Amino acid sequence: MIPMSLAAIDYKKCHPDNCDGGRCIAVDLCPADVIEQESLFEAPYIKGGCYSCNKCVENCPLHAIILV
Repeated sequence: MIPMSLAAIDYKKCHPDNCDGGRCIAVDLCPADVIEQESLFEAPYIKGGCYSCNKCVENCPLHAIILV
């Protein structure tokens, strides 16, 4: 059985101040609703339950999200 990849955030690349209005687009695009951002301009985090759809990776303008 091949293990699934999970999304991870590279905090060296993640700078929400460079995102539109400080809002992480991945939060809105995640169909599993596992990426959260406490408030605007704060770094998002992954709370678990990722099912490797890759939408966050494909849409992060800073390339700060990867599948591991």
